[in-house]
Amino acid sequence: LNFATTLPKAYTQDDLRIGYMLALQLASAIRNADHVQKMNHAQAELRIYNNELQASNRELDAYNYTIAHDLKSPLTAIGLNADLVQRSMKENLPPKVGKYLDGIKASSHKMADMIDQLLWLARSRNSNDTLTLVEVKPRVEAAIQRFQHALEDHHISATIEGDIPMALGHGQWVEEVFANLISNAIKYMGKNAANPSITIRAISDDHFVRYEVTDTGIGIKEEDQKRLFEMFTRLNTVQADGIGLGLSIVARMVGGMGGMAGIDSIPDKGSTFWFMLQTPK
Repeated sequence: LNFATTLPKAYTQDDLRIGYMLALQLASAIRNADHVQKMNHAQAELRIYNNELQASNRELDAYNYTIAHDLKSPLTAIGLNADLVQRSMKENLPPKVGKYLDGIKASSHKMADMIDQLLWLARSRNSNDTLTLVEVKPRVEAAIQRFQHALEDHHISATIEGDIPMALGHGQWVEEVFANLISNAIKYMGKNAANPSITIRAISDDHFVRYEVTDTGIGIKEEDQKRLFEMFTRLNTVQADGIGLGLSIVARMVGGMGGMAGIDSIPDKGSTFWFMLQTPK
């Protein structure tokens, strides 16, 4: 900052102090402008990277969806053909061959479940559909019905306790969330539960409805709870089928409906998996 004059002693000490203060303020303004310019440039680059990442994710999800969908047809054919062989040969089928065919059918069903999870994972990443008011209780009942045979085989009771209020969401997603939580409760019920049961209830306020799926299973240690909703997380406490996608699908779907999910659990006592959805305004 320069001041010039042809007059001798034209500037007083006050003038010099004012000039000094102006210089400091201008220097600060220049630095701030430089920081703002760099920040704007960084934000522009971040937006570009974010758009590229979203495009890559969409391409990856589309690829995963296509591959998983295309795998279902031959897999279904394998299971049906194995069943047809058993039905057509009946008494003439050697026991050893029948055992092999049972194994083929069981493996094809297991693989079909894994493919379904991959398909749901691809669907749950992007949904631009507007949230609608969902009748949740029928969705809970449908989810329980899916596992009726498994519940009976493991002697587990499944009950709906009290009123189940409506909430904003996607109907099929809500059902799939409950189905994953019920399936998880069955898998980790354990063998020593005195009264194996699953209870589904809801608590509502002016803004959210909290849906709970409580089991009397083995429970989960606190250090394991933090990573439960991550992809491919498996707990080694019991032997269970699956690839560890169920709870990550729950978290992604609930988040996609504007809610949140979590767990309260005590080892050897049981767990309560919960998720919250918005109530209608």
